[in-house]
Amino acid sequence: MPSNHAMLNRCPEALALEGDTQPDDAAEHDIWTGSGVTRTSLWQGWNAATAHPSSPAGGGGPGNFGSAHSLDPGASPDALLHPNAPAARLAFGFGPFLAPGGAGARRKKPLAPPVKPRTFQVSRVSAVSLTINVKILEDKINSNLSVPAKTYPAWQPWDVWTSPKYTVAAEGTVSAVTTQPAVTATLHVWTEFKSERAKKGRSAYGRGTTAKDKRDGNITLEFHESCHQKDFVDFVTNVDNLPEFIGSVGMGTGAYLQLWTTFENELRDLPRKMEAHSALQTDEVGKPKKSEYDKRHRPTKKG
Repeated sequence: MPSNHAMLNRCPEALALEGDTQPDDAAEHDIWTGSGVTRTSLWQGWNAATAHPSSPAGGGGPGNFGSAHSLDPGASPDALLHPNAPAARLAFGFGPFLAPGGAGARRKKPLAPPVKPRTFQVSRVSAVSLTINVKILEDKINSNLSVPAKTYPAWQPWDVWTSPKYTVAAEGTVSAVTTQPAVTATLHVWTEFKSERAKKGRSAYGRGTTAKDKRDGNITLEFHESCHQKDFVDFVTNVDNLPEFIGSVGMGTGAYLQLWTTFENELRDLPRKMEAHSALQTDEVGKPKKSEYDKRHRPTKKG
């Protein structure tokens, strides 16, 4: 039998590494025997040439593979793989996982970590002192959901809501503010899934379907919903997105009260603005976008 290195040197594609030698009994092992196929060498590559398992010729061959395991139909899916076999290297993460993201792309750990409940505070001071306590809650299971998952921002009952009080001059203007307005509010953010199984389902549109998400392995609905949560946090922590009250002494009382009403309405409307922002960031990207997906799956009218 030729020496190990001599055998490797006869394969131009082989990658010979010091200390990596072909097992002496490799030719005696029948690894895959199914459908009349017998492979008698652990170092037999995809093109039937003898090659080191770490070389291109010893791997899975050209093309995109969705599984790192043996393609032989007679092999048991629970069978242990020989550590020198290409399938074993791929299954345990020692080689490139050829996935739909492109040849040679590595599948990375998904970026959607378990949600950790937390609370943080944002504030904006204008003619009113505004403080918002944002609470990120644990994910919930709601079997009554009409969709697989939904992420919500929602106000809780107001903690403090103090409207301005003022005195009026003879000409009908605000002469002095006797009670400074102040608002302290609590905003909850959380995700509901229809089931535990739904979390691991594939995202149907938006985040989870972009080229980068696919390359990184971030294709689940859980990841998609985590992007909505991130969008909400990014939006509310940008002070420019929070409403302000610019009423001041010397203004006519009508204009002063109108500005206060505008502030109230914009504050109550903040969750809707957060959702609109997130729809653009997380739903209207990728292939397909949500608008494209909805158009394809719109119920058809009958007769």
